[in-house]
Amino acid sequence: IKLLNKGLGFSDSDTREATLEAWCKLVQHGISIPVEESVKAVAIAASDEEWKVRRAAQFLLEKLASAKVELSIQEITFAVYKGLFDSDPNVRGAASITKEVIDNSGIVVKSEDLSTAFIGLSYDPKFKVSKVILELLRNVIKSGAQIQKEIVIEIVTKGLTDSETDIKELALAVRKELSGLGYEFPSTCLLYTSDAADDLLCVDLGGRRIIKKKK
Repeated sequence: IKLLNKGLGFSDSDTREATLEAWCKLVQHGISIPVEESVKAVAIAASDEEWKVRRAAQFLLEKLASAKVELSIQEITFAVYKGLFDSDPNVRGAASITKEVIDNSGIVVKSEDLSTAFIGLSYDPKFKVSKVILELLRNVIKSGAQIQKEIVIEIVTKGLTDSETDIKELALAVRKELSGLGYEFPSTCLLYTSDAADDLLCVDLGGRRIIKKKK
């Protein structure tokens, strides 16, 4: 365990990735490692600056789930959703596989655990809204899960103020759908970039002009 933890602390990303791969093999072969150490390793690696280390964290979580290691649902949910929301497609792909393994294992993720995961992600300083996040959030709510409304509104609003047009457009569509489900979004104009303001009739940050939203 000391060697594994030392490997995770190396400045070289290849070493950190190799350490997680070795950790996976130990779990796969039934070598007993304290659960709290594995959970800590996943948590650290899931926030690594290198995508390949974050992907390796998802592989380790998959092996832990496959080995029926007693992890709390909140720990699993947060780690998997963090991977599903990752900016790198390789990490999102690994997280999708992990989620499938967990789903097939019969573990039932409760709505409060989903809510906890979304809350944790929204407070993550590296958290950035993406199309994957918005689609997943929409599907989770449509499935009947009760996610804290304030967090849903915060995430969608972040999407509305994103610099990428496709994310803003999807956020607008999600806001429209959720408004019909009782979610009350702010009625005031949101801030956009100059180009988006021209298209979406909102505030132009560059020229400081205010354009009232059409009803």
